[in-house]
Amino acid sequence: IIKFEREGVTDLTIIPLYPQYSVSTTAPVFDQISDLIRWVLFLPASFASLVLIYPLLKILGYLFTPGGYGVIDQIFDVLIYSGLTGFCFVYVGSQIAPKHQFGVSVILTVIYILLAGAYLASKIIFAESASSSWFQVVSFIIIGPGAAIAASFQIYRK
Repeated sequence: IIKFEREGVTDLTIIPLYPQYSVSTTAPVFDQISDLIRWVLFLPASFASLVLIYPLLKILGYLFTPGGYGVIDQIFDVLIYSGLTGFCFVYVGSQIAPKHQFGVSVILTVIYILLAGAYLASKIIFAESASSSWFQVVSFIIIGPGAAIAASFQIYRK
């Protein structure tokens, strides 16, 4: 795929060598291609779940709390968001990977923990930014990786 990108190839058409469909000749080619595509997409899908979970939770929050947010709702929102981002990041990526799902979930858990550490470091370095409270930061650092580890354990149990 990297060689194709360097040469400027933008479309890839796969044509079987035989004119008729045969499970023994055509299906393995398409299985190999689908596995390759799934290996390429598992990490972007994990990051996409991080991006998509927040608006989804906000929409659900507005639907279920039409009177506005109170302090308890804000705390619940922060805890649920922190937990679901970690869980979704690991679970979505490991389900898209075609093989070695537990190994992929462990790698994604480590990536998520590194992201949480980078988030904490950025909050410490740029302490003057008051865009989020320290409660949100701590919950993201503790609950998110905890949920990511829980997702890895869930994959392991399968």
